[in-house]
Amino acid sequence: MNSDSYFCIGSSHKYCEDYAIHGDLSDNDKTLSYALISDGCSSSLVSKGIRNPINVDIGNRLIALEIKNEISSIFKNFNDDVREKWINIFLQNLNNTNLYEVLLKNKIDDQIFDCTVLLSIVLGDKIYIRILGDGVIAVKNKSGILDILNLEYDNNAPMYYSYLMNKVRLDKFEEVSKLKITRTSISDSIELKEEYECKTNDIIIKYNTDEISSISLFSDGVKTFRDKEGKEINYIEIVKQLTDFKNKNGEFVKKQLNIFNRNNKELLHSDDFSFSAIII
Repeated sequence: MNSDSYFCIGSSHKYCEDYAIHGDLSDNDKTLSYALISDGCSSSLVSKGIRNPINVDIGNRLIALEIKNEISSIFKNFNDDVREKWINIFLQNLNNTNLYEVLLKNKIDDQIFDCTVLLSIVLGDKIYIRILGDGVIAVKNKSGILDILNLEYDNNAPMYYSYLMNKVRLDKFEEVSKLKITRTSISDSIELKEEYECKTNDIIIKYNTDEISSISLFSDGVKTFRDKEGKEINYIEIVKQLTDFKNKNGEFVKKQLNIFNRNNKELLHSDDFSFSAIII
């Protein structure tokens, strides 16, 4: 297995509010790989009502690094028999008491964590994808079929990590917004679409490694690419190009982006963009 990630600022932003990390852990013949993206909400009101996108930029990095530390701790401190159990428990809860203590100690508004999180973990023969917010997920199976999941919420108001820390905000959110998933399955020249409305915001998708060749996670910035005339480019086409990995070793995400940029020199994305992936 191999993982890699990349993030960059959008053409319309002054600060980058996306973040992405990845990692590969090993213990003798046991391995774990993870990929994560987090997208901060630039419209969140933080620090005495003053809009400050730098705060959610800090927030999504703290979230990502705490998740990284938790995954590493589970892999290091538990043997193979119970790692899977603890990874499942962690993914179901995801909330981190260390971050909550940081808020309390420093009297920081929890809106600093108004950030989406998409996380994939590959452990043994199991693949887990935890959805907390919007974005796009691309799963390619070993027969070459590409499943692209577009994650959207009512009123463009996604689930945020901060809601896990604040039941009042979570309850208000769940009253008005639900996750909607549009699945596009692509095989050769055939595209099939299905739409789902989820009854819960606690979504974990599971696969077996013998079925899948790669998992890619994108922030919603992948849907903001435009040509020099300002015409919007369908995100399906962007994702297809970005997941057609030519090199599966080393920094394969960055290498694929280099190919994409050479072939699409005139395209720009207005929103911040993050991309994290695992090759099985």
